[in-house]
Amino acid sequence: MQARDTKTSDKRARILDAAIKVFAERGFHTATVAEIARAAGVADGTIYLYFKGKDDLLLRLFDEKMTELLEEARTGIAAEKTAPAKLRRFIQLHLALVERNPDLASVLIVELRQSAQFLKAADRNKLAAYVDLIAEVVRAGQESGELLDIVSPATAKRAIFGALDELTRMEMQDLLLDIRRVSGTTVVFVTHSIEESIYLADRTIVMTYRPGTIKRDVAIDLPRPRDPSDPEFNRLKRMLGEMVMEEQQRHHNAETMASTAD
Repeated sequence: MQARDTKTSDKRARILDAAIKVFAERGFHTATVAEIARAAGVADGTIYLYFKGKDDLLLRLFDEKMTELLEEARTGIAAEKTAPAKLRRFIQLHLALVERNPDLASVLIVELRQSAQFLKAADRNKLAAYVDLIAEVVRAGQESGELLDIVSPATAKRAIFGALDELTRMEMQDLLLDIRRVSGTTVVFVTHSIEESIYLADRTIVMTYRPGTIKRDVAIDLPRPRDPSDPEFNRLKRMLGEMVMEEQQRHHNAETMASTAD
């Protein structure tokens, strides 16, 4: 009985590992159950013995991997003696994820973020607990006098995690470009960041305010790797920014007219 349970556990783990790889390489929406099964070395129908489908697989993946990351972070922090050392350890562990397992980092940072329905359905308590570790360290450090209490633990938490998120996002951008270069896959990427669109895209399409139509299709003819400090990069950034602000003004005017009519 024990051998059978071990075999079942191994097969489930193989499916999860295969899903991470396929989601990272193909993107969640493009990936298929058949591709995951093939990567795991199982029949297509075997996936459904463990998961309800691709959506459930992503949710379970998020839940289990966040549990592991949370435990790893707690253990790492507990091993340090001072608040500054604990914060450094958290930062090291978080950034190490990208180097140690870039596929998992891609799924947790990129794929889940682009799948709003999964962020709503996923257990946010684990993600909140992970980020709250920063606030707990800051609070304890302020109480012990190791850290200044000029900002609240909640503010410090958002500032530190926001900076980490920006660093990992940049890593993921380069990883996405590497995957695209190797696979030759065409990628449609939706972003609210003008700089990100210039850094990643061959073409940037700016949409209008309601009704949503194409305002401008701009070719991004810059050599790679791209440098955000390059004058041409910033010229494109200003040009696209002006287009976005025009639509923002249209939105503001429409909202003002609507409120006046009411």
